[in-house]
Amino acid sequence: PQELARLADDPDAAVRAEVADNPATPPDALAALAGDPFYIVRAAVAHNPATPPATRAVLADDGEWLVRTLAQHPTASTAEILAMAQQRGD
Repeated sequence: PQELARLADDPDAAVRAEVADNPATPPDALAALAGDPFYIVRAAVAHNPATPPATRAVLADDGEWLVRTLAQHPTASTAEILAMAQQRGD
């Protein structure tokens, strides 16, 4: 967890996304990553089953539809997410 918390500040968005998707990432690091400028990092936080409800609630109002969808439906499969995107016309 300490290494994950340190990597949450990595300058590489791909590294931050991996940290955001890791269930062992500490809740405070997930909360910080929920404010990341890259939507893919925020989507990874929203998809993480360990993300606390308060952080998930913040992401449910995100400006990116994918982040909102994952926050609102954290157990949705990739196929379900793609179906939702098709319904939206994305």
